[in-house]
Amino acid sequence: MSNGEPTLPADDELELLRGQARSLGMPSQIDPENIGVTLPSAKNMLERAKAADTADEQEVPALHRKKNRRLVVRALAAAAAVAGIATIVASPWQQHAADASTPPVLDYAFANAQNIAYAPGKDARAELNKLAETASQQTKVPGSGSIQYLLTDNWFAELEDSKEAELIPKRRETWLRADGSLRARETSGTPLSPDGRGLTKRPVARTSDVTDETYPADDLYPQFVAKLGTDVQKVRDALMRKAECEDRSRGPSRAACLYQEITGLYASYVVPPTIAATFWRILADEPTMRSLGSVKDRAGRAGIGISFIPADSPQFRRVLIISSETGQLIGTEDILIKKDPDLKLESPAIYSFTAILDTRYTRVFGPDRADS
Repeated sequence: MSNGEPTLPADDELELLRGQARSLGMPSQIDPENIGVTLPSAKNMLERAKAADTADEQEVPALHRKKNRRLVVRALAAAAAVAGIATIVASPWQQHAADASTPPVLDYAFANAQNIAYAPGKDARAELNKLAETASQQTKVPGSGSIQYLLTDNWFAELEDSKEAELIPKRRETWLRADGSLRARETSGTPLSPDGRGLTKRPVARTSDVTDETYPADDLYPQFVAKLGTDVQKVRDALMRKAECEDRSRGPSRAACLYQEITGLYASYVVPPTIAATFWRILADEPTMRSLGSVKDRAGRAGIGISFIPADSPQFRRVLIISSETGQLIGTEDILIKKDPDLKLESPAIYSFTAILDTRYTRVFGPDRADS
């Protein structure tokens, strides 16, 4: 506690929250199946990705196809975390009860939670080129072996017809073999601290809700990203072909399409530093990209926020968080900045976020030895 008050042990604080919830007639523990939430399984996500991709058979669909994201909400903090956290009626960082279930908007050097809806930021070209240079100076891809391992902390929920969704954190690990076979493991995500941070590589204590599935080699091409090369024009063309960008001329539509494709690739593959550098040089050519400046991401890492507002969805602000230390993407955030009649959510508010906590090569194909 602040202001000189004694700090309660974690167990006592948790019980206090649960008691407050019970006194208000609310459940002190919540499970997704009890509130009608259906989380997309790894199999569902894989099937959606394959169905969405009609490009060359070697241009593999990302595990998350972002063009279908209107059907999936990927990042609101839940009214209660699956991992036994008490229902929180009014979070200390929120002003309205309607917003109590959403994590706070992060503060950036050129935009904070109060002005995120209208802060212009700065032209991102110089910052993106600087981040590209940082990435290109990295000597090698992390880890060793032929299996691509990714760990992300996400918040998933299906958007119901009522436009309301209970949102729960989901922690996802994937192992992609060189032959295209894939293993995906999902567990409860990490509860956030009051400042909206607290994510970590360490697994949460509760693992009773594990989903662990393996898929045989099919039409996935694990080396798609690694073999893109570093020629900016050629890589840009390859990304636009794969994403089937409708407008390939320089402008807001192309920028949005490239953003979606690049973030989709990061959700599925280990991205070599040289390829990351090429991605940022591609986005540096897009005038709609704005720098929000430095930020501490939801895992407490130093990053730079790169933002744009889609022309076809002006109620949202999309943000890339790129590590200022490695030049790699470490997270994405979708911020609702204008009232949307289809969503029962007060703006500005976090609509979704994904944190990339670990990405590397390994020799093992399974969660039991993933960190060895």
